[in-house]
Amino acid sequence: MRLRVPLPPLTDANVVERLEAALTEHFGTPVRVACDIGPARATAAAVDAEQRAERQRNAEEAIAANPFVQALVRDFAAQVVPGSIQPHAH
Repeated sequence: MRLRVPLPPLTDANVVERLEAALTEHFGTPVRVACDIGPARATAAAVDAEQRAERQRNAEEAIAANPFVQALVRDFAAQVVPGSIQPHAH
């Protein structure tokens, strides 16, 4: 397995050995890890942020497409308060 890590200390042999041991124990088969130093391409945090943004976009689109909301906007000059729409929690 090859990992790209942002900090040189994460490539230390002791750190890599502990990671290999944890992965080997978890998967039940020997795992070897090689580390490169550089920016990560797709971190778990970045993926999570993109998924949250997508859920937010979907929630806003659903409110904008709702016939009742559209009627309120049309008939009473109602406005959806920016930032007030939140997606359902999963």
